[in-house]
Amino acid sequence: MQYKEQLETIASNMKRQRDLLTAELDELPEGMLFIESKNGTYYYSQRIPKGGNHKKEHRFSINNDNDMIFSLTRKKYISVALPALEKNISKIETLADKLVLTDEESVMREFISKYPQLANGIYRADDDLNEWQRDFTPIEGYFEEDLKSVTGKGMKTRSVGELYIASCLDKLGIPYRYEAPLGIPDLSYLPDFTIIRPRDRKLFYWEHFGLTDSDEYIKNALAKVRDYIQYGIVPWDNLIMTYNFADGGLNAKLIDSMIDAWLL
Repeated sequence: MQYKEQLETIASNMKRQRDLLTAELDELPEGMLFIESKNGTYYYSQRIPKGGNHKKEHRFSINNDNDMIFSLTRKKYISVALPALEKNISKIETLADKLVLTDEESVMREFISKYPQLANGIYRADDDLNEWQRDFTPIEGYFEEDLKSVTGKGMKTRSVGELYIASCLDKLGIPYRYEAPLGIPDLSYLPDFTIIRPRDRKLFYWEHFGLTDSDEYIKNALAKVRDYIQYGIVPWDNLIMTYNFADGGLNAKLIDSMIDAWLL
């Protein structure tokens, strides 16, 4: 939006200048400045062409009238400046209309209009963090029968591990969304947690892998991580991964350490 506003401001300033010059032109003397050079000496005249009440052209010497010389010189400048201003105003207004805006607000508005189904996965750096968390609407009916654990705030999760992570985040006031779309058109995963680190507003994703005793589950989990990496969601940078033990147990101390290391 910044560049469009700048162009509109420039056009507005030029219109103001045009209006001022037009008003000034109406107050200046009639005719134009005529200059002759004889033997190295310049002679100044006020030339009034025929037309209107003047049946023929008139010239009046103004050699000793500095005010008149200045006024007619100023008139000549205005007569050149006004068409140039009109031309520039037209070009700038055309450019402002055709300008493709690249600020975040404009780009994201255009993006969301094309992909409204991805709106929940989009995070803007200037969002209020609590509002960002409250505004999220989970996908209705998404394997709802598997949501068997409930946090202290009433949110349902699919596993005790996710329940513990959510409860820790709630207690520490770290904003998150549970199973939110990524907002990436070619990547349809729903990370367990999408998290914003409050101290610098960096965006993190957290996957808690539960069925570590299942070869098929591990295979699918590895494929998911490979896909994440292709789109810039990288372990030890912005992707946190935790696991259950093979017998279904959970290392809560390790999860606490991950939160301390990455999110506080």
